[in-house]
Amino acid sequence: MERVSLRKNNSPRHLRIIEEAKKRDHRRLGRELDLFQMNDEAGPGLIIFHPKGMMLRYLIEEWERKEHLKRGYDMVMGPQILKSELWKKSGHFDHYRENMYFTEVEDQSYGDQAHELPVPHADL
Repeated sequence: MERVSLRKNNSPRHLRIIEEAKKRDHRRLGRELDLFQMNDEAGPGLIIFHPKGMMLRYLIEEWERKEHLKRGYDMVMGPQILKSELWKKSGHFDHYRENMYFTEVEDQSYGDQAHELPVPHADL
């Protein structure tokens, strides 16, 4: 994995890394390959899979399940939304809260799954 500094860097190496990243931009590839769309009416960053994209996702997920089981891993799944306290405890809140959505239910704050959930690592 390449580590890229967030400060402005016009070195040839940095510019090459940026150009390579543009070639692999999932937003562009999803649109060009008719895999999915992102629609601001649904919400920023929310993926609506097209049939080809859903089939690709299914095949990848099925392969991943088989590989996990073949290697002796257990399967776990957690909810898509968790109390904000768990996000804070796991460290995700401080690092990812700007990319998360929050809501309140009965005076309790909850955050959504911005990425992989901390549930498998929680002491439940």
